[in-house]
Amino acid sequence: MSNAGAASAAVVLLTRAFSPGFLSAQSSSPVTVRPGGGLVTGVLLTPTRREFTISATACEVDTGGLPAKVGSFVQETQLVGDTVILFIEEWREPDSPTLDTTALDRRTLAPLWSHVHFQENASASWEFRGRRVLWSVLQPDGETESLDSTLSEQAFLAGTTNLLLGVTPRLYLPNARIVYSFIDIAGGPGKPSTFASYATAARVTGSESVRLPNGTRVDTWIVTTAPDGRTYWVDKRSYEVLMWHVPEYESICATTYARSSP
Repeated sequence: MSNAGAASAAVVLLTRAFSPGFLSAQSSSPVTVRPGGGLVTGVLLTPTRREFTISATACEVDTGGLPAKVGSFVQETQLVGDTVILFIEEWREPDSPTLDTTALDRRTLAPLWSHVHFQENASASWEFRGRRVLWSVLQPDGETESLDSTLSEQAFLAGTTNLLLGVTPRLYLPNARIVYSFIDIAGGPGKPSTFASYATAARVTGSESVRLPNGTRVDTWIVTTAPDGRTYWVDKRSYEVLMWHVPEYESICATTYARSSP
């Protein structure tokens, strides 16, 4: 299919998928979503590049101050042929710059591979071969670690929630509750790394008007996720995430990502 044909098909599918008639005909029962289950419509994603401002409130001490800008965040999607989409994220923070590039199946958003580059030449890599998962990490001191296992069921890669919220039409049904299945790495200081599967439940909890950098106000759905307690503001027309809030937990201060351009 040509690029023009693919774009036209995506527009038609987007209009149909998020039209009131289509949504009202679907069940709003809670459902677990996995790659290949037919509930995620990855072809709705198109090449985009968005920039966000990262602000945080100091939580080590109670200063009572307003959130301060701590860096910026760039999120980009690129198409590779007709079957693969690259999801690129760059955290531009002075203390912890990070570049994450992930390849996903364009239709299902099933992960194919991922490479993350941290400061001091540290890096981590994922490779998916069906349900077989390979992971490796290179530490700043040169030490390496790797894992090789087989998943009992397919799952999305942790960190792709922003993409999934915009391509899951059933999420926006009245009283709908969507449960996404993810794969991640668990571990910590003094603990061996292991694969960890977990579920994140998402539901629409309200609506709000959000102001974009150009001054335009946009109507959004407010989507909350559990158990992580995050909040997302999703454009009602484009279904893009315009802003999200990460609550304080452990040693991480409360952080907000807000669209800065375009």
